[in-house]
Amino acid sequence: MAEVKWIKIVTDVFDDQKIRFIETLPNGDAIVVIWFKLLCLAGKSNSNGFLMMTDKIPYTDDILASIFDRDIKLIQLSLTTFEKLDMVEIIDNKIYLSNWEKHQNAERLSEIRQQGRIRQENYRKKLECNANSVTGALQERYGNGDVTQQNKNKKEDIEIDNNTSTAARPKKHKYGEYQNVLLLDTDIEKLKAKFTDWQERIEQLSKGIELKGYKYKNHYLAILKWAEKDAPSKPTKPTTYDIDEYENSDVFGSFKR
Repeated sequence: MAEVKWIKIVTDVFDDQKIRFIETLPNGDAIVVIWFKLLCLAGKSNSNGFLMMTDKIPYTDDILASIFDRDIKLIQLSLTTFEKLDMVEIIDNKIYLSNWEKHQNAERLSEIRQQGRIRQENYRKKLECNANSVTGALQERYGNGDVTQQNKNKKEDIEIDNNTSTAARPKKHKYGEYQNVLLLDTDIEKLKAKFTDWQERIEQLSKGIELKGYKYKNHYLAILKWAEKDAPSKPTKPTTYDIDEYENSDVFGSFKR
């Protein structure tokens, strides 16, 4: 995805009815900041208003909390607010910014994506051309037979290396109720040494992956990260991130779209 370096913000944005309403809410200033961060992130994603980390992986509230360096409850509170005000939608478990075209020139975005595809196509052609030039030079010097044999030998060497590295790579095993937590035997030993409730922590991650679609490259490190969040922290300034109470309140009742 080609990244966009700008988004459209009108000078009277803070006169917008929804923005003014958000500012009256508890933690309103922080929620407004999250909104502009989402706009910038959508520009970087350049996925027609969807917040996508890659072509296949969408941003989740957990990931947003990490990259924005904000409390996950504040992220959830903000997304709940934006969804109630029709500023975002959740489509196929993907966060979509409603009226995204208002913040971007749709034609320009399409042009940027097309330019990105052309650059990739030209790059592939260049690599192919370079490979053909090298092959042609070798054929001219050694003849087709020798070049073919050299390529065959090289391919066999690569296959041997791949097989060797695969065989030597430690195997991960499936754990958890849903068999979706992948851990090495050494990971299990380290978890046993760190936590008396290590089995419960594996189950917690397994349920999170199954219910919310969490995606982690390393499940052992994910368990450690969750443990850090569960650990008691130093007292901080009280905040009002009670989402259940917030959603059930009539704070939106007086807002007229």
